[in-house]
Amino acid sequence: MQLALVLSPALADAASMLQRHSLQRKDAEVATLCGQYSSWSGDGYNANNNNWGEDSATSGSQCTYVDSSSSSGVAWHTTWTWEGGSGDVKSYAYAGRVVDRGHTISSISSMQTQVSWSYNDTDITATNVAYDFFTSEDPDHSTSSGDYELMIWLARYGGATPLGSMNDTVTIAGQTWDFYVGGHNGEMAVYTFAASSTITSFSGDAKDFFDYVTEHQGFPASTQHLLVFQVGSEATTGGPTTFTVSHFSASSPNMPPSSTSSSRGDDIDSETFGPLAAIPEASLVRLASNIARRVLQTPSSSGGKLVRRISGSYNIVHVLDLGGVKLVVRVPATGWGSGMTATAAQALKSQVATLRLIRRSTSIPVPEVYGWDPTSDNEIGAPYVCMSFLPGKRVSDIWFDDSGPLPRDELRRAILANLARTMAQFSELRFDKLGSVTEDEAGAITIGPVFDYQVNGDGSLRVEASGPYTSASEYLRSRLMLREGNVWARAETKVMHALMRSWPDLDPEDGFVLCPPDFDSQNILVDEAGTITGIIDWDLAHTVPRRLGYCRYPGWITRDWDPLMYGWPKMADSEDSPEALAQYRAYYNDEMGKALDWQGDWKFTEKSHITEAVWIAALNRINRLEICRKFVQVSVGPGVDALDVLYDIGESRCSEEDWAALEASFRTLLN
Repeated sequence: MQLALVLSPALADAASMLQRHSLQRKDAEVATLCGQYSSWSGDGYNANNNNWGEDSATSGSQCTYVDSSSSSGVAWHTTWTWEGGSGDVKSYAYAGRVVDRGHTISSISSMQTQVSWSYNDTDITATNVAYDFFTSEDPDHSTSSGDYELMIWLARYGGATPLGSMNDTVTIAGQTWDFYVGGHNGEMAVYTFAASSTITSFSGDAKDFFDYVTEHQGFPASTQHLLVFQVGSEATTGGPTTFTVSHFSASSPNMPPSSTSSSRGDDIDSETFGPLAAIPEASLVRLASNIARRVLQTPSSSGGKLVRRISGSYNIVHVLDLGGVKLVVRVPATGWGSGMTATAAQALKSQVATLRLIRRSTSIPVPEVYGWDPTSDNEIGAPYVCMSFLPGKRVSDIWFDDSGPLPRDELRRAILANLARTMAQFSELRFDKLGSVTEDEAGAITIGPVFDYQVNGDGSLRVEASGPYTSASEYLRSRLMLREGNVWARAETKVMHALMRSWPDLDPEDGFVLCPPDFDSQNILVDEAGTITGIIDWDLAHTVPRRLGYCRYPGWITRDWDPLMYGWPKMADSEDSPEALAQYRAYYNDEMGKALDWQGDWKFTEKSHITEAVWIAALNRINRLEICRKFVQVSVGPGVDALDVLYDIGESRCSEEDWAALEASFRTLLN
């Protein structure tokens, strides 16, 4: 395919077009599943080899491999070959979203999902690629069946035909579907939406399909509870072949958010936090009271109460009121079982050292540490950091809220201007290595290893350490594992190499800087006038290259450059349009320039969202393909499908002329 490459309007104004800090994971294979029903779960997802019909085959086998996972999705592949049992389904290897029970379909407002997949050989019989949903009137029904089954077929091979008969042709989620009714899978009534043509990359709201059958088929949405939310491939005969899902993500209001939930503790993930979810209130009050008396010289009192318990991905945050004085006790998820290691203790020590350095060197409003303990030999029987309570509301809670005293846009611009001035203070801190802040025995600041969370097989967390590093290149080499397997892996590998070759000044001579590790709206606190009252969540903070440091844009105004995390226009009530994001970036760039007197690292702000996109793609396989697609789409313009271009790149069908034009566009974007 010959491409007419053009510089899109976005390329001409790079300042008008990412940053989303996400968990950095090593790209080692997460799980190998070769048993009939071998399964895996983690990060809110699960996977199953699911050879449920293997007895009908005369020979054959299947294995499923979970390649990577994070709270933003899962990548996996399955390799199978089956002979005999013509027309009988042998398996349905799948990945699914863990479903929180007890929610009827009518109570769910949205079921957003994305999947990108490929088959390396389609000489197979009666095979599909499909989403599968089970529902039941009984919310506690076994997940192996239900009252109703709704399937969304993205592809069908070798004469595969849905159960029932074709009833209509409908358009949902921007695609055309053949709609089948009247089929039964055991006791389940089956609805099937089969794509009129193969869809290898789907993004949409699965709730729209349920809404259709509710309106047109009388599906009892008010009494049917969601049991399973899966995507996979029903395999019948053929192979050997490999089905690869480069990304699957799903979410809905009935599922716990990946970042933060709050309560008095009832919905804390026991798999991740174990006994930490049940620390007695009296023990927490006793700990906070002892620290307050020792550090703040508060009078002895028998009063005090736990006013809030907030569960994040990696900590439980307890807010305690001691009669007018509020303290926060953060307990890390690694504070029990196999997670309690010397490395986890080092990471906690680094968090404390980082906060104390920032408070000592700047006026940036971060929590003051009153006490900490990396052991379980204390009042609560767990590691903790006790710190000051910071007032204010999270930006994520007010960015789309019109109920405050200021008009929405005026408040937003006040937040961005104040944040730029606050972040500029980090210019006072420079370091010679990429790593975490720590203190030596004499109390001097040194740079230690980079810490990362990793998920154990039982769902618990551990901390791993690497480095420190003398260069960003060294850091990336230790973490970047590019794949050469299927066509999409080959495409993203080639594009990533080109992007990193286009990346200027990766290893500057003037060192590294400090910035918030998750520079996003849920971690910035403000008052009603937009003044910054707190920057929180400093777990696993480490120094970074200057281009990716304090001068970069905050994450909520760069979401269009991390497409996997961006829900516009489907979620227009909680996402800004690309045009609005470009305007806010231009404003923030101007405010950062004023704060830094148009000197120093301000020169990196304008294109920091684009630089950050490469960094995210390099460190997070889950996000990689969609970011590569974004770069290609911006380069070729809106008239060409970037997925087609990526496919040609992966199949080595991109001409030298077109490839050279792409690389030139990448250099223009990044320089």
